[in-house]
Amino acid sequence: MAIQLKRITSKDVTESRRQIDKVYEEYQNRRLSIMEYYKEVYDKIQKQAGAAKDNLK
Repeated sequence: MAIQLKRITSKDVTESRRQIDKVYEEYQNRRLSIMEYYKEVYDKIQKQAGAAKDNLK
């Protein structure tokens, strides 16, 4: 089983970087949307906790 070696060109490197940038951007977008979701959930919990605290008075 022979291993074929391929010469890496600057075009290959540029394309690889482009793909990495694309994946990283998708990761950042997902991370941001997850953080926004958790903030919404946290705000709802805080609101409910405030209402429960008011009911105890």
